[in-house]
Amino acid sequence: MKRILLFIISSFASFSFSQSTFTVTTTGTTSQIDSAINYATNIWSQYLNSTVPIKLNVIYTNLGATVLGTTLPNGRTNFTGAPDSEVGYPTSLANSISGVELNPGEFDMDIYMNSSSNWYFGLDGNAGAQVDFVTVFLHEMVHGLGGISFGKVENNLGSFGMLTLADIPLPTSFSVNFEPGVHTIWDNFLINGNNQDIVDSLIFQNISNALANEIQSGDIYFNGPNATAANAGVYPKIYAPAAWTIGSSLHHFDEVTFPQGDENELFTPFLSGVSQFPGPVLLGALVDIGWDINSNVGLDKHGINEVVVAYPNPASDIINIKFVKGVENLMLTDLQGKIVLGNLIQGKNNLRGLNSGNYILSGTLNKNPFSQIIMIN
Repeated sequence: MKRILLFIISSFASFSFSQSTFTVTTTGTTSQIDSAINYATNIWSQYLNSTVPIKLNVIYTNLGATVLGTTLPNGRTNFTGAPDSEVGYPTSLANSISGVELNPGEFDMDIYMNSSSNWYFGLDGNAGAQVDFVTVFLHEMVHGLGGISFGKVENNLGSFGMLTLADIPLPTSFSVNFEPGVHTIWDNFLINGNNQDIVDSLIFQNISNALANEIQSGDIYFNGPNATAANAGVYPKIYAPAAWTIGSSLHHFDEVTFPQGDENELFTPFLSGVSQFPGPVLLGALVDIGWDINSNVGLDKHGINEVVVAYPNPASDIINIKFVKGVENLMLTDLQGKIVLGNLIQGKNNLRGLNSGNYILSGTLNKNPFSQIIMIN
């Protein structure tokens, strides 16, 4: 059974946030699964600013015993307004940059979710021994938004842009529109421990043993300035194990560097818990590859300088708050300006007793007021 859903986050009063629109077509889901998808797209809608709807094709089907989800992004190269030539962009990002729909009649990404997994479809993150569907779906969406590499190792030869249809594990609903021989915009920011660009064919010849060694070196980093700033000035480490694995190697941040409980754990290759917050490093990386990130969620889109980060958002019983020196008078008000929680602290804050809805987290930074939207379920 196929469902078509339209999820829109709107602005209200004088407090604006992202108006990203997601159109979602689902196959094999239930209303409970659709609700979890809606919840996940609402989270991403807070962060992404795009005038072009982002089109998801979600297939809920049996993928076997080892895979929770797989995302196949549509793509474009050398589109009008592309910041970098001969570089592959996911179509969702290319559309956002160009301001027009470059792929009418096609989805921006196909997301396969494994129907044989022991899913928890609740929205509160209390998954227990089950697998939190919202966490995995948020993660899979990142691949469709641009967290994807075209690196490959085969017969001990490393390459970029040499993936074939045989390498794609599942069918796509669209033609493969990346030009052969190109690397992705994500790959543009991959360096080794010697600050060498691993996509630079003058340093590491494409289709070579030397490039295979780099891809499998365990010494690869993302050098985007915004992601680096969000990681305390340190290049975030990329997952690059000794044995290249399609769909995992180079596509994620390193599992050991960002372990379970770290605010940046969402975009690591192995599920280690519940995480319904993208994390500042991932948000910085999305800005680096070209996304416009909404500054009203507590991150300065011009540098991902953290003022206040509140997560998860939407929240339920607990919200975690992190803020920089100089923040004062932090409080939660309703949309009419009535204070519902005052004197919010760094760390966990109890939301029990508050009604579901939209609230305003506000305060001052060096006496200058700021605010952002908090959603409570």
